[in-house]
Amino acid sequence: MHMCMSDGYNLFYDVVGHGSSIVFIHDGLLPSSVWDEQVAAFATTHRVVRYDRRGYGGSVLPDQPYSNIADLQQLMDRLSIDDAILVGASGGGGLALDFTLAYPTRVQRLVLVGSTLTGLSFSEQFHRRMQELFRPLVEARDMAATIERWASDPYLVAGDKPQARDRIRALLQANPNALINPQHFIQPPPSPTAADLARLNHPTLIIIGEADIGDVHAHAGAIEFGLRRAQRIVVSSAGHLVYLEYPAKFNQLVHAFIHAD
Repeated sequence: MHMCMSDGYNLFYDVVGHGSSIVFIHDGLLPSSVWDEQVAAFATTHRVVRYDRRGYGGSVLPDQPYSNIADLQQLMDRLSIDDAILVGASGGGGLALDFTLAYPTRVQRLVLVGSTLTGLSFSEQFHRRMQELFRPLVEARDMAATIERWASDPYLVAGDKPQARDRIRALLQANPNALINPQHFIQPPPSPTAADLARLNHPTLIIIGEADIGDVHAHAGAIEFGLRRAQRIVVSSAGHLVYLEYPAKFNQLVHAFIHAD
């Protein structure tokens, strides 16, 4: 389904199940279909919402300034969601945290998977890795080679795991716009201060793969330190996409957390 945003943009979203709402927010590489295993698992007990942020999956490339926070707020308004559990991955986790800072009463709990923290810098190693991943696209406009580099990246998925790597490859082949999605249209929120984070009282589960890149571990540590009610779980033999590598384990962790007292 698509909804027309206040600026005329059509945003793709999907709703399955009944009960209290869980909103899944995808990372900066793969579209909302990456959550298939989670939708199947949680739609039996919850109203599960997922959507493609602008430029991903069923949402076309943006051509004007926009706010990811405002898009999520409009989506929740359209679906009459007063508050929700937010599950966000990587940059989607950063968005979930930024949204909670902006609208604290509209969030019940947070699950942040390999999440970033707005305003926290990245290392030279991280930037070099990104340059190498995008090199075939930048130098030769070779989308196939770029997809292969992402599917083979040792930080996204730990070890061989051909099923998970094939899934990344298939998702990018079907949704290549993610690799050319212009980021300059995004209107970033202010970087939160330590005091901003300390004001939040939301139960928060931070999940991170043991083999994820050091920057993501640093961001996870900063988030855990800043939030009053955060717990961090490191999943062994996993990379950045824990929910893709170990969907059953991931679902169990999230289920236990959202049903905890």
